[in-house]
Amino acid sequence: MHSAPDPRETAGNSSRGIGRGGRPGVILQTSAIQDGVKQAPDQSGIRIRDAGLHDCAAIVRIWREGCVESAGIEAPAEPDALDAFSRRLLAPENQSRLWIAEVGSDVVGWQALSLGGGTQILPVAQSSTYVDRNWQSRGVGRILLQHAQREAQKMGLWAVVGWIRLANSASIALVTSLGWSLIGPLPHFGGEPPQFAYYAYPVPQLGGTTHRRREMPN
Repeated sequence: MHSAPDPRETAGNSSRGIGRGGRPGVILQTSAIQDGVKQAPDQSGIRIRDAGLHDCAAIVRIWREGCVESAGIEAPAEPDALDAFSRRLLAPENQSRLWIAEVGSDVVGWQALSLGGGTQILPVAQSSTYVDRNWQSRGVGRILLQHAQREAQKMGLWAVVGWIRLANSASIALVTSLGWSLIGPLPHFGGEPPQFAYYAYPVPQLGGTTHRRREMPN
C-alpha cells in the first residue's frame, strides 16, 4: 500500500523510527545470521529486515518517488526528507517500526508502522508502504504488508490503518485482498471531490483473546 505521506515525516522534529545498530533484523523465513543481522530470502529473493541509518538515502528516494507517483503530492526537498527520516530511524522503538525489502544489496521498498503512543485506549498504528518504481507489480508491496500484519499481531495492536489515493486501484486491490476494509473517503476541504480514502486492518489477536495493551518503557 502506498499510503500518502504523513506530514510528520517531513517535519524537522520527526521522532518515529527504529534501526539502531546491533539489533537483529526481523525478516521472512529466518534461517541464518550474518554480521549480527538475521537474513533469509523468500522464494522470490526478497528479504525483509529492520531499517538502519545506512538505508536512509534509499528510503528517502523511494518515498519522494511515491509522493508524486502514488500520492500526487509534491515531494519535499531531499535534505529536509533526509533529516526527517534520520531522526525517525533514531527514535525509540515504541514510536515506530520500519523495515526494508531488499534483493541482493538493492533496497526495493520499505514498510513502516507508526504507533500512537502509550496513552491510546486501543493501540493502533498507521501503515506506510513504498516500493521502488522499478519493482512495482512484482509482489514487493504484498510481502511488506504481510510482514507488517504479522508484526502488528505480535505487538498486540488492535488495528492498522492507512490512507490511499482513490485513483490508486492497485493499492486498493492489494489491501482488500489482505483483509483490509474501507472506512470511508477523507473529506477534501474547499468543495473538491475526495482524493483519498481510509482503510483499516483488524489485527487478529494471539490466542483468540481481546486486544492486549503494549508494554511501554518507563
